Amino acid sequence: MSLRIAIIVADEPWDEFYEKFGTYASFFVDWMRPVLPDAAFEPINVVSGMALPRDPGMYDGYLISGSRYGVYDDQPWLQPLRDFLRRARDLHRPMGGVCFGHQIMAEAFGSDVGKSPDGYVMGVETYGGKGAYALHQDQVFTVPEGAATVMSSPRCDIGRIEYAFPALSVQHHPEFTTAHFDDLMDLYRDILSKDAFETALKNPDAKRDSLDIARDFARVLRSQA
Repeated sequence: MSLRIAIIVADEPWDEFYEKFGTYASFFVDWMRPVLPDAAFEPINVVSGMALPRDPGMYDGYLISGSRYGVYDDQPWLQPLRDFLRRARDLHRPMGGVCFGHQIMAEAFGSDVGKSPDGYVMGVETYGGKGAYALHQDQVFTVPEGAATVMSSPRCDIGRIEYAFPALSVQHHPEFTTAHFDDLMDLYRDILSKDAFETALKNPDAKRDSLDIARDFARVLRSQA
């Protein structure tokens, strides 16, 4: 029986990125399809007003996307999302979060999340030996309740969390392609500090492990099947 996975979409790309690369949901489908070839992926765009399921058991698992918003922003969909994630956890529904998804999961489960005083992290970032493109200023500052394993990097103390109930979240973006990240570099050239931008450029060929990270997420999503 194939898995039914909901992608909770917490943002959409800017228009020029949408036209070139598609939606955040399509990023996730393209990234996860090689490791979950029979899964049915269904987007739930909470930013556009789509309602979360009344029963978290409606899906076999959940993926939560990145976002330009922070967990501290005044957005009408944020509190319902926190409440939903807690109910999904209590039902042991598998879930996975990326960047903002990593942060909102941690915050919903009791962590402190906010802007890092060190500014943006941009470039390939590695947790537990597995690298992917990263672009964030917000970070998780404290370990959330239910965390079983926490992994870090020199620029991010809590960059990957494996939960016991089961769930997995990462601060970097394994769903990003090189083409997409290169365009983001151009967009952020005038936004980032010189040091942050030069750090991002230092190792453009750094090892990335998007497929291995996808396998880790697939293992979690299959865990209750």
